[in-house]
Amino acid sequence: MRIIDFHTHCYTDVLAERAMRKLAESGGIAYYHDGTVRGLIRSASDAGVDLSVVMPIATKESQNTTINTWAAEVQEENDSLLCFGTVYPFTSDYKAVVAQIVELGLKGVKFHPEYQSFHIDDRAVYPLYEEIAKAGLPMLFHTGGDVAYKPPFHAEPKAVYQMATDFAGATIVAAHVGGYEFWDEAAELLPQTGILVDLAASAEQLQGEHLRRIIEKWGSERVLFATDSPWFPQKLCIDALYSAGLREEDYENIFHRNAERLLKLG
Repeated sequence: MRIIDFHTHCYTDVLAERAMRKLAESGGIAYYHDGTVRGLIRSASDAGVDLSVVMPIATKESQNTTINTWAAEVQEENDSLLCFGTVYPFTSDYKAVVAQIVELGLKGVKFHPEYQSFHIDDRAVYPLYEEIAKAGLPMLFHTGGDVAYKPPFHAEPKAVYQMATDFAGATIVAAHVGGYEFWDEAAELLPQTGILVDLAASAEQLQGEHLRRIIEKWGSERVLFATDSPWFPQKLCIDALYSAGLREEDYENIFHRNAERLLKLG
């Protein structure tokens, strides 16, 4: 079965060591490859992952062009990697950045409300969401908690619900099954919005019957396999998903069909 990891991270060779050390210290967590492109490719190969989707994050406006250009180069040079683009939410000329993402052939836009310091349902950011939706790009949001931050968080389930309702026609993916460490609340509130979710940093923690119940709430046609590599080992996340004891059809949806549809893969 083809396996697509819809939510991974890596950095330039120059930045990787410093970025991994800083993020690991701030969150008090381990990492499972060195944070480079080569490290991600090795990790995926060892785990039997066929395609990894890289999710970069610009934490200030000046990073937009540099990160998106790098992401496009990574995608062009590596057959086993695809990349989303990034826009700092309060970018003045956000339309130009979205146009660049489209021109570069990047597959969507990643947001991280904690790292980028904005509320997911902030109306000031809605024109940017509208521009991305108009361009036909999916948006993936970090949702719920974050090990490096304290509550209240910028994308808890009620705020996600508000934004998703306001953008019912957009393609939205709520990472971490709709809310990291808010899994059950998200599963009760958010499926009715029609958004998709990924399993990043969640399958390994939920496991078994709990994971199965959460997936059944969402429906396997709206769940994407994802790990948040390098912060979670890709092979263990695959094993965790199998622990849920789903039907073969569900595994086909989660491991590759939903991602193929979203990424417009043949």
